Amino acid sequence: MGTGAGETGGGGGVGGADNRRTVRDLAGIYRLAKEANPGIAPVFQVASVGSDRSLKFVGSVEIEGVTYVPAGDTGKVKSFADVDAFVAYMSKCCEASDGVYQVSVNTASILASKVPNDMKAWAASQIVSLSQKRTGQVAVVNTIDQQLSLMIGWEAGNQAQRAKKAEVEAQRACVQADIAAIDAEVTRLTAIANA
Repeated sequence: MGTGAGETGGGGGVGGADNRRTVRDLAGIYRLAKEANPGIAPVFQVASVGSDRSLKFVGSVEIEGVTYVPAGDTGKVKSFADVDAFVAYMSKCCEASDGVYQVSVNTASILASKVPNDMKAWAASQIVSLSQKRTGQVAVVNTIDQQLSLMIGWEAGNQAQRAKKAEVEAQRACVQADIAAIDAEVTRLTAIANA
């Protein structure tokens, strides 16, 4: 289908693996539920499979309290390269009338940060990395300031000029906040490195 979907022989990591349904079957179940309750909205859940940080997902949909797992034409549980692929695939059979989907993502401990063996050395290396990032962010602010210096009077200009200047000012504020966050993190890490 070109949606980043594949098939996996395993039961997947979300509830309802014994309640596998093809996309056509799910469409029929959802259609009947929607006829009985027009306000119904599907609830999607995805869970990572395996232990690879590149993440593959299996998913499920809850329709009126019953959990179903999408399966391919062979009956194997569908797997997805990312959450977007899952939502795109499922929206074909379980379309929310307002286009809003509730999605719960469970990555278990796959994305959990690793605990360093030597906290002082780790903190020192993070300080170096963040200091380099800060230098780059200061350069970004300088570039934005150059752009803003060319936009003098745009706040009173046409709609496109006002919108562009407001966007550039919002970018500057965001990068400035990032620099402040870097400074705060470096202060915190310095206490660890010097402990």
